[in-house]
Amino acid sequence: MSIDKETIKKIAHLARLDFDEKEADKMSDNFNKILTWMDKLNEVNTDKVEPLIHMSEEVNVLREDVVNNSLKHEEAFTTENSQVITHGGSHFWEVIVPFISINE
Repeated sequence: MSIDKETIKKIAHLARLDFDEKEADKMSDNFNKILTWMDKLNEVNTDKVEPLIHMSEEVNVLREDVVNNSLKHEEAFTTENSQVITHGGSHFWEVIVPFISINE
């Protein structure tokens, strides 16, 4: 299987990418190298190999979810804690959040 420049342009459009013809050629070459490598991997006999469920045996260590001091909705949108930012004709609220130490 190989990917032509038209397919690269369709993928770029879907991914909202913009590049010139030279970059499209390079992307096409890179995609085709990846597909060639995948074809090579498909030649390996994996009949006795169990499917990989996780990349490692490590377990996530998560902290307990503890409720602590936080801003109330009314406090967050007071003029001293927030400001309106205009960017590209759109308006956004920027909320300034005070530092809260997790060691308290």
